[in-house]
Amino acid sequence: MAKIRDRGEVLGFGVPVALFLPGVAYLGIANGHRFIANDFFAFMYCLAGISFASAPLLAW
Repeated sequence: MAKIRDRGEVLGFGVPVALFLPGVAYLGIANGHRFIANDFFAFMYCLAGISFASAPLLAW
């Protein structure tokens, strides 16, 4: 049977997300506008990069 974790055991899992995702957002915004001329699609590129980066972090 799977062990249910206490709140103190999983509190540190948010730290990598809080440190890593702003950097991914910055890179997505900066790089998206370099090769995507449309502002909407550049913003969607940024959101997709954040979601792709956050999925394994949050699943971990």
